[in-house]
Amino acid sequence: MKNLRFFVEDVNVKKIDGKDSEKNGTEKQDGVRWGLNEPKSNEAINKNKIDKKTLNRNTKRLLNKFKTEEPFFIQGKAGWGKTSIIVDMAHRFGYEVITVYLDKARAEDLGGTPVPDKNKNNEAYLAELLPSWAQVMRSHPKQNYLLFFDEMNQAQLDVQNALMPIVLENTIAGIKFDNFFVGAAGNFNSENDAVEALQGPLKQRFMPIIVWESDTDESWKSAFEFIHKSWDDKLGKNFVDRLEECATIFISPRIVDHKICKFVYKLKVALERDGDEDWNDVDDYLERLEECSNEDISAAQEKKREKLAEYIFNYMRGNDEGAKKSSNKNSEMIDKNLLKEIKDAIETGYIATLDEHNKVIKYGVSRENIYDIVDEEDVNREMLERAIKNLEKSGVKFKFETNKQFLDKGLLLAS
Repeated sequence: MKNLRFFVEDVNVKKIDGKDSEKNGTEKQDGVRWGLNEPKSNEAINKNKIDKKTLNRNTKRLLNKFKTEEPFFIQGKAGWGKTSIIVDMAHRFGYEVITVYLDKARAEDLGGTPVPDKNKNNEAYLAELLPSWAQVMRSHPKQNYLLFFDEMNQAQLDVQNALMPIVLENTIAGIKFDNFFVGAAGNFNSENDAVEALQGPLKQRFMPIIVWESDTDESWKSAFEFIHKSWDDKLGKNFVDRLEECATIFISPRIVDHKICKFVYKLKVALERDGDEDWNDVDDYLERLEECSNEDISAAQEKKREKLAEYIFNYMRGNDEGAKKSSNKNSEMIDKNLLKEIKDAIETGYIATLDEHNKVIKYGVSRENIYDIVDEEDVNREMLERAIKNLEKSGVKFKFETNKQFLDKGLLLAS
């Protein structure tokens, strides 16, 4: 079945991943960006089996908040992975996370939109329509949520007022909820002129406020756990290890993630795709590292940075052992759009196409026939096996193991 394109049915709530709106597909409804982040199956673990020895001071304090479902507010420097760590902790406890960005919110995005209604005596009044993110929680009463307000101390005063019943009483638009607790994060006012002081009652509800420690060995180590998760498979562990050795040179973990790892990966993929030679020399990579570095670093750190630029230069040419492994792997990557379609087909159990009358025809997908169905240029059996193995490691599961299982459901067998 040549170049068969997959699609799945639309869903009402899109998932988020970080703060990149293009990447996370966050809903923009009622003037506020928000989204749902569900835990992967291998992330949701028994909350009582978290090894506290693996936690640093920041995450230990956060762990106590989760164990008691006490509202929390984390304040810290931008770029130190507060949001990522909060979402990871929530997934460990089995919560789905609804994130609302308060720097973009209006009061009605939280307290509800007034709409005309009539009571039983036919008397007109204004009722409050639940915000769309709250409708998700109400329609799934058995699911536990972390309602996470990001950039909370950039919320205007009227937005903070609308937050009061949510944080103090778990009440939204006059409706009491019992399936969420509240977390929040924000930066220091020294970093952003838009930061507002939290009102007294709101601030007291979150006390003790967690001031996120940064620039320590522990905080860098914690941040690099997430950077390794994101980039080891794409760049090779050796590459990320070299960055970690130079960690304290850089401004923040976010700079390392977005401006070094992402830059090198995108450039390497482009070079391999287009067949061009790398036009950068060591000085070009050094300039990039300098732009990402703290202003005041020691002579020894400058030397380390120069060595790192030379390493990246060699990495891009496949002259480093770790780079060779990554280069071989990246040269055989399946296109991310096709990979998403494969993932959707595995989980839904079918692929769909249109016949000559534009009628949808569904063909069953199982572990037994997936390798015969995916017939794309530049995708061989070995690449496909590796991609599916990685998907399964991340928690993706086949809906059907055998063809018979989907045939019994009335799905067709692709020929």
